[in-house]
Amino acid sequence: MIDRYYLPFESARYFQDRGMAKWMGFFLSEHTSAMDDHLTSISFQTSLTDQERYLYISQLYANQLMVIFHLKDDQSNTVNKVIGRVKRLGIDDFSLQKNDKSYQNIAYRDILNIDIEE
Repeated sequence: MIDRYYLPFESARYFQDRGMAKWMGFFLSEHTSAMDDHLTSISFQTSLTDQERYLYISQLYANQLMVIFHLKDDQSNTVNKVIGRVKRLGIDDFSLQKNDKSYQNIAYRDILNIDIEE
């Protein structure tokens, strides 16, 4: 501890530097934002079971989150992007209400990636 007895103000005389503790808030903030960025995207390209896929979609349905689905199109071998909210869950597919209020049925097996829109 540094001796500051010569200073005129009591608060300055008894000041104790917190050292690295003052940076902890910054670290936690950066760590939390990095984790949030990581968790806003769900990749279905890994080997997920049908139950895991259904669980993710049902959580989106329960929270009524606006999401971006990246879907594979087997006919044209392309990836389509669809934005909307999950409105109905089925065994093999679900209904998505798009921004223009139209609906689209999507099969669970066609999902490549999900991003939560903020």
